[in-house]
Amino acid sequence: MSQSTSVLRRNGFTFKQFFVAHDRCAMKVGTDGILLGAWAPVAGVKRCLDIGAGSGLLALMLAQRTSDSVIIDAVELESEAAAQAQENINQSRGQSGLTSIRRIFSSGSHSRQYASI
Repeated sequence: MSQSTSVLRRNGFTFKQFFVAHDRCAMKVGTDGILLGAWAPVAGVKRCLDIGAGSGLLALMLAQRTSDSVIIDAVELESEAAAQAQENINQSRGQSGLTSIRRIFSSGSHSRQYASI
């Protein structure tokens, strides 16, 4: 058997193309989130919204499954989770369709339209 040179990181989940840290988020990476990210319909979508982004898992998975022209907005209200999601997005390579985490509040209004939420 050959020894693997990759190191398994703690406090998160390692995918083939990216790592998602989740030690500062209330909702950890789990099977339900992974399946949702894998099965969410994205054909023909131009803009996606991830509400309650947590670690940024769904936004990262959607970015991996869509073209660079698709805009993905991830929204997280909890400041530590939003910071961690932003770090996860910044550390992932080749996810150019992903925008920065935006903190919005329920009293605010916003006029963008999304094909996938």
